[in-house]
Amino acid sequence: MAHQGSPHLSFSFLATAPNGFLGEIILTSSHEVTAAPSFNATIFPNPTQGATQLLLQQDGSQAIKEVNVQLTNTQGRVVYEKSWQLGIQAEIIPLPIESLTPGMYFVHLRAAQSITALKFIKQ
Repeated sequence: MAHQGSPHLSFSFLATAPNGFLGEIILTSSHEVTAAPSFNATIFPNPTQGATQLLLQQDGSQAIKEVNVQLTNTQGRVVYEKSWQLGIQAEIIPLPIESLTPGMYFVHLRAAQSITALKFIKQ
């Protein structure tokens, strides 16, 4: 028997692979998992002492036109956020981290129905 008017539940989990890749899995009350992103993301250099860039390459499975880039510290506080328009080619997005204190940070990428999280270290 279906419960009408049930509250929407959502759970978010961060998982780290042995190679250091950090991914976010979101479960909703309908037991759906977000789709895998249709782009590859790399932060370089990582770790860094100065300028850092985000390389986004679309994999061709689904055209992504816009991505929201959000940087957070380990406490979850947003330290930078901006939406970027994506083209067909690879995009190099500068990350303004010069004023950040040394430590670990996360880059959250939201595009279409997917969320990707990467971590980087500022030395």
